[in-house]
Amino acid sequence: MYYSVCNQMEDLAELDRRIAAMPEFSALSGESRYALRLALEEMISNVIKYGYDDHAVHEIGVTLDFHGEAVRVRLTDDGRAFNPLTEAKKTRTAADLNGQDIGGLGVFLVRSLVENLKYRREADRNILEFTIGEASRK
Repeated sequence: MYYSVCNQMEDLAELDRRIAAMPEFSALSGESRYALRLALEEMISNVIKYGYDDHAVHEIGVTLDFHGEAVRVRLTDDGRAFNPLTEAKKTRTAADLNGQDIGGLGVFLVRSLVENLKYRREADRNILEFTIGEASRK
């Protein structure tokens, strides 16, 4: 299923409501539903907040491919290049959680919840793909 989200927080909230109402979403485990919602919110909100140098309307593509108790996710945007695999901090400490060094904490959390996280830049677009759920463990 493909969704197009504008780079506005209101669109992100609407996407969350639409996904939560899907029967395929209900088929996921509670842990996978939580991980999916959190990963989408964190990664898309980062694009909305930090991805653009202008105030124009931009499209963020969201593709969800459900397979029983798993879902493959693909996010695409035309924002500035950002590879969460290399540009976000990979290690965190207790000091981070106490607010002393919070940059990249959301990306760190997403990385701990998803599997098969892949990034590439293609035709001036960021493409981020990951899997959540049991199929990702096979």
